[in-house]
Amino acid sequence: MSEPLLQVRSIFRNFGALRANDDVSLDVQVGEIVGLIGPNGAGKSTFFNIIAGALAPTRGQILFEGRDVTALVPANRCRLGIARTFQVVRSFDSMSVIDNIVVGSLLRNHDARTARHMACEVLEFVELEARADTPAGDLTSPEKRRLELARALATRPKLLLLDEVMAGLTPTEALRGIALVKRIRETGVAIIMVEHVMEIVMPLVDRIVVLDLGKIIASGSAAEITTDPLVVAAYLGDSIRA
Repeated sequence: MSEPLLQVRSIFRNFGALRANDDVSLDVQVGEIVGLIGPNGAGKSTFFNIIAGALAPTRGQILFEGRDVTALVPANRCRLGIARTFQVVRSFDSMSVIDNIVVGSLLRNHDARTARHMACEVLEFVELEARADTPAGDLTSPEKRRLELARALATRPKLLLLDEVMAGLTPTEALRGIALVKRIRETGVAIIMVEHVMEIVMPLVDRIVVLDLGKIIASGSAAEITTDPLVVAAYLGDSIRA
């Protein structure tokens, strides 16, 4: 197997006396989808933010394509190929949908015409072309989630961090979102996704990593995770056995 795209090595993150991440390590291969799950307060958001560069680890190292990126700010990580979405959707509401995506595209294309052309391709990929000239603030909640995903894709990521991108979607929209994530993986992009709905996570991911109290307590396939006694006790509960 080739060298992992992402290597997270022994990450610790303290907030005063609270240790949010406790010796967390993770490798992600090119084109792999990894699901990150765990109860509230498990340290998922902290770990996500450390990978994206929004938080610095108290101790540990992050390698991307073999390069140490531990000290890089989010914008520089994005230029290398690490993009993310946010749990709370963020858009430039007064700008059109297409112009929101151009913002992401300009990271790779300093020529405005080229950036707009790429933005149009991404717009079609996420099936928002009919809303191209609509102000972002007028989109429905599911459309705003697709817009944020489109803006991230416009940066041409190699690793995409999805923070509850399916949250609040109807079953129909969730199925559409699952299909979109699968299409993204087909382009060779690796994905780490935080989701709470196991019905969404299981058919999508190659591997699930479970955090609890800042530590990884399990890692494996969906079948392995759902029968792991530690995971059932910490997160899934007895309902998974029903």
